Amino acid sequence: MMEQCLAKDVDDILVKDVMSTDVVKVKTGDSVEAVGNLLAEKRISGAVVLDGDNVAGIISKESFVTGVKYMGTNPLPSYKVRDFMAVGYESAQADEKLNDLVDRIHLSSKRVERVLVFEQGRLAGILTQSDIARVFSESAKDCFKVRDLMQISPVVVYDYTPIKKIINEITFARDKRVIVMAGVKILGVITVLDLSLALFEKLKEYKDRDALDLITLDDLITLEPFIVSDVDDAAQAARTMVEKRVGGLPVYNNGLKGIITKNDIVKGYKLFKDGKKRKKT
Repeated sequence: MMEQCLAKDVDDILVKDVMSTDVVKVKTGDSVEAVGNLLAEKRISGAVVLDGDNVAGIISKESFVTGVKYMGTNPLPSYKVRDFMAVGYESAQADEKLNDLVDRIHLSSKRVERVLVFEQGRLAGILTQSDIARVFSESAKDCFKVRDLMQISPVVVYDYTPIKKIINEITFARDKRVIVMAGVKILGVITVLDLSLALFEKLKEYKDRDALDLITLDDLITLEPFIVSDVDDAAQAARTMVEKRVGGLPVYNNGLKGIITKNDIVKGYKLFKDGKKRKKT
């Protein structure tokens, strides 16, 4: 960590201190189209699925894209949430220390975007990468440069890349996003949320055609994305991601240097809290 690090203590933060209690919930028997309209309206990436009073899974941007790939020629209104949801999910207890949860996330072989939080056996809230990024932005000012945490080999496509290849790259990219270049200039960013929203709109408009064949670059791309420099403060980059509600920022400084994502910030949080622990001992 940098010498001028303006660190705040995070050892006593509990999951319930930073989680959101405003959880969007849907039922297994709800229409996928109705739930899709709800998520698109709120521009959120997922919802908790209930079967009665019990948590059955999560419907998310990733599970929606996967579901579309296997839905065949049946129209969207014929599908229920249970057909598109993911059954597995990460969980935590409300009174668990945030540091302990971050350790578990770090050990997971999967990318963990959200954690369902339970208290006395009942769903109490949800904690996302944004919540951890917010704590990092407030607690680790001037502790890391963007270059300390960023990925130096982001997934890059070009304005001439075939659209099906772009979709394939998004689907298999670990952070579910690609940077679109026009020569050496950043043209925009495409995320799996952009893909899921575009697919949803096409499925509503063209009920008897393969939505994947109808997608264009203009349907997907976010032009002029927020960018950072490799020498910027990582805590400020985290704050930008939280405030602008984006999952990652291209890193540009006389050329594309990489990308920093909320997933990288979570890793940075672990480095930060482990570094503070070593200093104490």
